[in-house]
Amino acid sequence: MTSPQALDEPDRRLVAAWAADCAERVLALFEAEVPDDGRPRDGIDRARRFAAGELDTAGQIRDRFVAGPAAHAASSDVGRAAARAAGQASGVAHLGAHALGAAAYAARAPELAPPRRRR
Repeated sequence: MTSPQALDEPDRRLVAAWAADCAERVLALFEAEVPDDGRPRDGIDRARRFAAGELDTAGQIRDRFVAGPAAHAASSDVGRAAARAAGQASGVAHLGAHALGAAAYAARAPELAPPRRRR
């Protein structure tokens, strides 16, 4: 029995684009701390490519954990939240609810920034 909260693939593709937009809004906060770590940017790109139908669900399920662990490379809660937003966006192919995680981490990241860094 499927859950009433489960999304079919076309709906997961739709929310993957939204999750990527959310994560991209705070990506610079991560990249300011760890400029040479492309995992979050790659996760956002893969979410966009999944949304566009360029990547299949199985491949995305296999690769979905690449962006999130970049959070360990960040030195602040801000950077970690931004990386986690990207990680959640890249997981939408597997489970649509990850879009909510992407939005939540993206909303939280600027709140964690010192006032001079808020955007």
